[in-house]
Amino acid sequence: MEYLARLHPVVIHFPIALFLAAAVADQLSARLGRRQYDLTASFCVTLATVSAYAAGIFGWFAADTASVPHDPAWMLIVHQWLGLSTIGFGTIAVLTNRLYHRRGKPIHRALYRLALYSAAMTVAGAGHLGSLLVRGEDFFKWGGAQ
Repeated sequence: MEYLARLHPVVIHFPIALFLAAAVADQLSARLGRRQYDLTASFCVTLATVSAYAAGIFGWFAADTASVPHDPAWMLIVHQWLGLSTIGFGTIAVLTNRLYHRRGKPIHRALYRLALYSAAMTVAGAGHLGSLLVRGEDFFKWGGAQ
């Protein structure tokens, strides 16, 4: 199990980057009306959600086995809930995006966007708290780490 826990820091960068890339591609699609951005967003959100599941599984192993230098209990709990929320929002985004492409109903597009941007925000929050758990709460203070 300790080996799986070590994969968490390796895998977490994929959902962070891909959810944010999906949100940017979706904005480009909405503003420019080009299908390639819509396809890019669909690809990114799908891959982001799959990698978020992997990161979540490895993260649960890490919470049980890994020791981090900075471990306020509230921070770990919020980090875990934000990670789970990211998985949930990502799953909803993938499903509603597929519904929109099959049925073309505007409500599916609106729900997709709500879920996508929620996933982007929660993954950013989870990533930030994860870095604070490893680097310490003073890491992002002006002037850098001590």
